[in-house]
Amino acid sequence: MTTFIRTLVLTCLLTAMLPLAGVIRPAHAQDPVTALARQKFIEGVQAFDAGKFEQARAAFLQAYALKRHPLVLLNLGQSELKAGYPVDGGNHLQQFLHEHKAATASQKGSARGGIDEAKRRASFAILIVDTDGSQLAIDGRPVGISPLLDPVFLTAGKHQATASHSGRTVSAAFVARRGSAAPVTLNFAAPRPTQPLPTPGVPPVAPQPTQPMPGPIAPRPGVMPPPPPLRAGQRESPIRWFKRKPIAWATAGVSGLGLVGTLGFGLAAADASSAATDVQDQILAEVSLQNNLPSEYINNGQPTPCGDRNGAFPPHPYYAAACGQLTDNLDTYDTDVALMGVSIGLTIAGAGATVAYYLIDTDPAKTSTANRGTLLGITPVVTADHKGLGLVGQF
Repeated sequence: MTTFIRTLVLTCLLTAMLPLAGVIRPAHAQDPVTALARQKFIEGVQAFDAGKFEQARAAFLQAYALKRHPLVLLNLGQSELKAGYPVDGGNHLQQFLHEHKAATASQKGSARGGIDEAKRRASFAILIVDTDGSQLAIDGRPVGISPLLDPVFLTAGKHQATASHSGRTVSAAFVARRGSAAPVTLNFAAPRPTQPLPTPGVPPVAPQPTQPMPGPIAPRPGVMPPPPPLRAGQRESPIRWFKRKPIAWATAGVSGLGLVGTLGFGLAAADASSAATDVQDQILAEVSLQNNLPSEYINNGQPTPCGDRNGAFPPHPYYAAACGQLTDNLDTYDTDVALMGVSIGLTIAGAGATVAYYLIDTDPAKTSTANRGTLLGITPVVTADHKGLGLVGQF
């Protein structure tokens, strides 16, 4: 057992025994809660020395529940790192540094060393808030009040951070990856447009009224200006053709919708794949650290802690929660890839329909026949036996 933990044992024992000092004490000075907390602490120290880190972690948790002494957090955090709980260990060591201002330099150094190890083995977020005094939470769990200088350790994957202040709440979604910091910005104030600053010594110049530029004479109401006629054998330009074909707008819209879906679902699939890789790396690292898989979970020399994804082979109970998260990430990836394939099909179908419609509708043979006359306009027609609209032009 390391020197700093032995020092903590003696310190906690002396602190717990202070009420018993002196030759004569009344009976009520015997505090059973303190005595039980001291017993659990000693059990945790003995288990840690014996390399039984899971038992040490459980004993220190019980000791801290009975007596919330900050020194217990240092032992608890170190035990959690050894037992394979880097997220809990990092957060408890951060809590120790925050609450125990009177810790010795050796104790602070041990805690910071454990925090650095947790940063390499777990994910952590840095919360940046523009309003001090805001209540901060991640996935609904309170983590502190801004400004929060310490990193918040958490599992790899998607998370939601919130900040609440004066009845207002802002939130931001983010993805945490193992071994790296995830910066999260939470702003209550909306960004204001910047105004150009005046130059010192130069008076502002008032805008001068501008004279309207002479433009083309507007056509008479009810008369459409004729487009320039096409020469024989000439195909109409795609832009001009597209402007007057509502069906082409619909086919092009389908293609655009498919393109947006392709990009969106492609990014979502990449994000799900990255999250699944992070979780898988954590599981394999934990398997290598714990070495607790029985022979039935070894296949051709490779560990299979998550069993068969089809359900024929259940996950190992120790890794069931992490394997469930891995399965969710893989299912999300499969769904996003399938939707991306559908979006690609829409993009190709819409673009192909638009091009085919253009080639057929602007066939030079059809255009030469259609351009024998020019439509000049539409005008009301009133006769003895008819009232309505008529076409004016040459055919």
